[in-house]
Amino acid sequence: MSSDLAGTKTEDEANKVLSEYLSKHNKKFSVLALQPESAYLRVEDDFDPDRYFCFKYHRVVGGDNVVRFKGARLQILPSNGRQSYAHARVEVHVKLDGTVAICYQENYLLTRTAPVEAPLQRVPIESRDLVSTLKINHKAHKPAPDHPWRRPFKVLVK
Repeated sequence: MSSDLAGTKTEDEANKVLSEYLSKHNKKFSVLALQPESAYLRVEDDFDPDRYFCFKYHRVVGGDNVVRFKGARLQILPSNGRQSYAHARVEVHVKLDGTVAICYQENYLLTRTAPVEAPLQRVPIESRDLVSTLKINHKAHKPAPDHPWRRPFKVLVK
């Protein structure tokens, strides 16, 4: 409802019109609850809201105990009596504050940023840019015009 329709000019007048309108609206549309007690459930003491209010993504841990997620590599550290989680199915939880955690069978795992992949470590730093350039500029081999694949296919009908 605009102030022009109600004829108000000040904030106090608008608030008065609003309170009158709300009381009429509530009388017309309100419905008594079938059960008078609260509909909210009490949460358990060990309730962790971050575990439920987050974005969850399913991943499989690599053979090197690393989870890849949105360009990042997270190394899972030994924990819960396990040395390796290779090939395990895990959940990546992105919490509302932006932090990332890895969950396996309802337990959060210890992680750190994974080191650079071994093939990249073997290449000298000066030539790393050259390697990425070679991969990008690599052209596919085109068969010669007289290549057997270019000859017409003959169908023999009996």
